Amino acid sequence: MLPSGHLELVCTFTGRHMRCDPSQAAMWIALMQHAGRLDRAAEMLAGIWDADPVDTRTEMVIWAGGLCDAGLLRAE
Repeated sequence: MLPSGHLELVCTFTGRHMRCDPSQAAMWIALMQHAGRLDRAAEMLAGIWDADPVDTRTEMVIWAGGLCDAGLLRAE
């Protein structure tokens, strides 16, 4: 976590990194709090953000796909 609220993720195997804005940082934290369960993380964030759960989940799926492409996250 950076003081600005951004998060920088680095893959130790590839050296690739991704800088996440504060909302993406919240998605990462929620994902870690829910043992990688994207559906549960999205549900929690939608409640906190007073957002549509389907839209929040869709946004998280797209973001997580980018992390997978960068080698920073694995889909199982």
